[in-house]
Amino acid sequence: MNVPPIAPSHEDEASVLPPQQIRAVIEALVFASPQPITPKEIARVLQGVAREDWQRELEGLQADYARDERGLQLVE
Repeated sequence: MNVPPIAPSHEDEASVLPPQQIRAVIEALVFASPQPITPKEIARVLQGVAREDWQRELEGLQADYARDERGLQLVE
């Protein structure tokens, strides 16, 4: 009996970028854009990266800026 292979679920797929590169792309978007960046725009730029992955890196970036008491902050 031929059973087709099970397609991997979205959770099983590896991100096309490592976490540090995801964070770097988000940071570049924030600084390069003349206006606020929307989640939809981040998702469009980071195609192939799960929303959970880039959202986790965005939250980490926000925490970094808040913890280091920098003159900039990321807000939603």
